[in-house]
Amino acid sequence: MSMPYKKACYFCGGEYLRVTMPEGMENYDLSTLVINKKGESKLNMAKTLVFRCVRCGNIQAFSEQQLEM
Repeated sequence: MSMPYKKACYFCGGEYLRVTMPEGMENYDLSTLVINKKGESKLNMAKTLVFRCVRCGNIQAFSEQQLEM
């Protein structure tokens, strides 16, 4: 089974490409997703890979690994 970002876009069939950082920020990764349990202050962060469809602009984030803080 291929990874979701290696498949065609869910909405238009276009290709997903990883979102890159602008010039001057090449040493940084764009990531998202903070998870916290309701009523608690402890946060869990999950490192994700962010992809954008070149045709329709749809953005998808796929979890790479989970990190605890």
